Amino acid sequence: MIRPVEHVIRLPDPPCLPLPKELMLTKYYDVDPGMCRELEDIVKEVFDLEKDCDLSKLHETELGKKEVWKRSRPERTGRLTQFNKEWYNVMKPEVTAVKGKVLRKRFQVVYQQIVRSVVAQALGEEEEVVFQMWPTFRVHLPGTDKGVGTRHRDYDYMHPPTEINFWLPIGCTVYGSNSLYSESEPEKGDYTPFVTTPCQIVRFYGSLCDHFTMPNTTPHTRVSIDFRVIRKNDYTPAGPQSQFIIGRHYSYLTLAEPLEAGVDRIVAKTEDQGSDAQADDDDSSGLQLTW
Repeated sequence: MIRPVEHVIRLPDPPCLPLPKELMLTKYYDVDPGMCRELEDIVKEVFDLEKDCDLSKLHETELGKKEVWKRSRPERTGRLTQFNKEWYNVMKPEVTAVKGKVLRKRFQVVYQQIVRSVVAQALGEEEEVVFQMWPTFRVHLPGTDKGVGTRHRDYDYMHPPTEINFWLPIGCTVYGSNSLYSESEPEKGDYTPFVTTPCQIVRFYGSLCDHFTMPNTTPHTRVSIDFRVIRKNDYTPAGPQSQFIIGRHYSYLTLAEPLEAGVDRIVAKTEDQGSDAQADDDDSSGLQLTW
């Protein structure tokens, strides 16, 4: 029996479950292998890795070895690994170097292709999807013998209960303690790790399902992105001070419009807002940055 780490402060449940039961269940979907390869290539270019580098062995790189040593120390090391910091240093909008601009656009193209081809279908949407502008990037290293986060529901961090999570490992083997543990539906308590084959994405109801990670005792690093989406008719704008609104944490994607329109909308908006656009994502994730 899995013994999950301590829970964060739990907010009172919403008065009723806002989604049909089908959308609250965990489900796996296949992603086009070409899109997966493009994501993997982008990650390797961000970290200046060789094309044939195995991302599940990221801990064996020079930076990986330093990070594992640092996180094996008893002192507090913070949520973000150096890999996370380097990822955001390239992707953040104030980086005007050609590399950053090119990689940001390439990433948005393949990200929105996945939202169009997999996520919209998984939600049963045929017109429009509200989705997280920039997915959260995560690296879960082995060998640190530390837990990397606290059991939580996204709702406990003020996320709307209509959000649905998608979790996509990139170029790595995912199983056991290098994965993410979750209930299969709210309040069920049947915590199990996601186990994916290459090019699989997981849909789960992270807003109201408890989820967490364990110390990674496998020999494999897990690299992944995750993001949250809302069906068009379930989106209710939050107050002006909230980050969970379109144009701040979220954007929208209209399936009838060209892919380029959605990509340009986010790239232009992000560069116009500066670092605040991605800082919102970091703040809203809270401890989740350590999944």
